[in-house]
Amino acid sequence: MFSQNIHIVERVKEYSEKIAPKFGVEIFDVKFVREPSGYTLRIFLDKENLTLEDCANFSKEISKWLDKEDLIPHKYNLEVSSPGLNRPLRNIDDYKKYIGRKCKVELFKKDSSGRKNYTGYIKGVDGEVILIDLKKEEISLSYSDIKKGNLEFEIKG
Repeated sequence: MFSQNIHIVERVKEYSEKIAPKFGVEIFDVKFVREPSGYTLRIFLDKENLTLEDCANFSKEISKWLDKEDLIPHKYNLEVSSPGLNRPLRNIDDYKKYIGRKCKVELFKKDSSGRKNYTGYIKGVDGEVILIDLKKEEISLSYSDIKKGNLEFEIKG
C-alpha cells in the first residue's frame, strides 16, 4: 500500500505541476494520507495572495483528471489549499524568497551559545548560510545545521 501511495503522490504532483501555470500558481506539496476519517489527498498551492477562488478553480480541474485517471481505488477526500501562514521553509530558495519575513528555525543540536531555536527576520542568504536578524544581533546559520524552519505569522499594527 505504501508504494501505491507514493505512486499516487508522484502522478498527482506531475499533473499538478503541468497545469499549475494555467492557474498562476506553484505546487508547494502533495500529500496522500490515511486518517481516522479515511484517506485524504492534499495539494498545497503557492502564490502571492492566493485566494479561495484560486484553490476552488484548481480543485475542479484536478478533480476531473483524478476521476478520469481513476488512480485512487477507494474513497478519499480532496483538499486544495495554501501551505498556511507558518509555512515550512524547505530549502535555500525558500529562505531567499522570504527575505525580510519573520521566521523560526530549529537546529539539529545546540550551537556554541547553547541555543537550539531562533526567531528573527531573514536578512539574507550567502551561499549555504542563512543570515537572521534577531533585533539585538545578527546571526549566521549554516543551512545544514537547520533541522526545520517556518515562517512566523505576525500582526502588523
